[in-house]
Amino acid sequence: MYTIAEVTSQETWDSLAGNVLLQSWGWGEFQKKIGHKLWRIGIFDRGTFVGGASIILVTSRLRSHLYVANGPFVITKRPDLSIPTVLETLLPHLKQLANNLSVHFIRFDPILENSTEIEEELLLTGLKKAPTYVQPEKTIIVDLTPAEDDILMGMSPSQRNGVKRGIKDGVTVRYSTSDEDFDIFWKMYQNTVSLKHFVSYSRRYYHSQLEVLKQYGTYEICIASVNNVPQTASLITYDRTTAYYLHTGRAYSNSPVTKHASKVQVWELMKHAKARGLKAFNLYGIAKQDNDPYDPWAGLTEFKRGFGGKTIEYVGAYDYPIDNAYKFIWLMEKTRKLWGYPYYLLKKLSK
Repeated sequence: MYTIAEVTSQETWDSLAGNVLLQSWGWGEFQKKIGHKLWRIGIFDRGTFVGGASIILVTSRLRSHLYVANGPFVITKRPDLSIPTVLETLLPHLKQLANNLSVHFIRFDPILENSTEIEEELLLTGLKKAPTYVQPEKTIIVDLTPAEDDILMGMSPSQRNGVKRGIKDGVTVRYSTSDEDFDIFWKMYQNTVSLKHFVSYSRRYYHSQLEVLKQYGTYEICIASVNNVPQTASLITYDRTTAYYLHTGRAYSNSPVTKHASKVQVWELMKHAKARGLKAFNLYGIAKQDNDPYDPWAGLTEFKRGFGGKTIEYVGAYDYPIDNAYKFIWLMEKTRKLWGYPYYLLKKLSK
């Protein structure tokens, strides 16, 4: 018989959630920083912490929902436990919380590789496939446990040659958590947003990540330069096993120097993560379909694939509807590709 209780100890929480970036204690503190209400709900088996979920309340003018980012999570050394089992245990509690808050649905996107069997298990819990996604549904993860030379040889020849050429051209990287270097990142990131036509969160959103997570030693700005001129800047974060290539921007230039700087930067980030004792480097998102130019990761997919690694497709987002308004919300989200970016531009122009 499992019991459910709120977890208030960071040490207890991160003993399991520390291996899932978006469920970690620090990430929860970031969510609180940007104004979200947050609950950390644990599942216990005779006093032993075996799973749980960090839940935030997301509200807008037209809807509200509870969101469990990349969760729930579960202890890995218990073969009798699974994420669907944790979901079944959590759902009655979360349904009550949702009803108390008058939200329209609960959204989950657990870290589970996609398969017919997993999809069937999730549907049996009462969840429905969401009309959209929040987190990347497909990514590439590079194993950092081999020797550096072997990781380099796992890249495509063009990527490997680009790394070597960039190093020869004098590309250097540095790490920082300063506001001055964040400003460099932000300028380059906005260049990339304009070039690739995707929707960006506010400056405050990214800066709050830095402010909060640097306190835990799990967040850095990495800037790659040539002759002390920044060419590309990225925000990198870490959980207990993995480094994440989370957000990146580069100078507005098609110069080979800039392209090589990006390649050198990722290679140096891999070495940096390996030196921290981490086992994996998550390139954090590629296009789900190769021929979809509207996918926000379409422009970076070919670049990321050049670094080798294993491509993983996750089950994606699943919703638990709470009321009938969910049907309208589902339709709006399903058609977002038609109206989302024009609406974003209109909002920017009206400010």
